[in-house]
Amino acid sequence: MSENGVWIDDELYATIKSVMPILCVDMLIRDADGRVLLGKRNNAPAKGEWWIPGGRVSIWETLTEAVHRKAMQELSVDVLIDSVVGTYDNIFPGEVHTVTVIYACRVDSGAIETDGQHSVYKWFTPAELNELGLHPLILAELYDGGVF
Repeated sequence: MSENGVWIDDELYATIKSVMPILCVDMLIRDADGRVLLGKRNNAPAKGEWWIPGGRVSIWETLTEAVHRKAMQELSVDVLIDSVVGTYDNIFPGEVHTVTVIYACRVDSGAIETDGQHSVYKWFTPAELNELGLHPLILAELYDGGVF
């Protein structure tokens, strides 16, 4: 089921993914100490990788509405959007091609909890991020977001 309650069966979604990119929003969330929130992914693509939280934009939803919805769904928090970091093509050949808009955010209210998309969320300092062996897509987004 999609986020807006409209059901897309697995076969149709696989067909859609095979012929066009999927629009997504991700959140580069930093705290007052400059740490960055990453989650360890449970699902493909990039299963087992530390990743920026976010996901698909639903039909009739603005990008910023999607940011707030994904923050509540995936993290159980509301966020303040500071800026757009950039737009990225995330291409995983044979799996999916997403066009992802990254937003720099801060937690406004709530306590971070996982919803099953990630096995764990963790705050990392920039020095700790350098030690993680992050995926090149995430590194580019962190550089563009001014983390390094």
